[in-house]
Amino acid sequence: EIYALRKVLAKETDDGLTRTGVTVNGFLGIFKLFISKHQPQVPWTVMRLFGYDDKLDLVPEQLKSLSSLPKHDPDHQVFKLSR
Repeated sequence: EIYALRKVLAKETDDGLTRTGVTVNGFLGIFKLFISKHQPQVPWTVMRLFGYDDKLDLVPEQLKSLSSLPKHDPDHQVFKLSR
């Protein structure tokens, strides 16, 4: 499934992938794809799995588990999603 997702991201976005992961544009591209396929619940389900609430804020329990937040650098931001 990861290979197929990488293939879709490469096709749908110009800069959705790096050698190490998915960029912000790639992450948004995945969400746009699900929404265009009439599955708007999928992105929300994914966000909730990673600790976000309906306002897209991390819930307090998630924040406590983070020891420190990385410096924000949107040009080099990569998301690694894991459970």
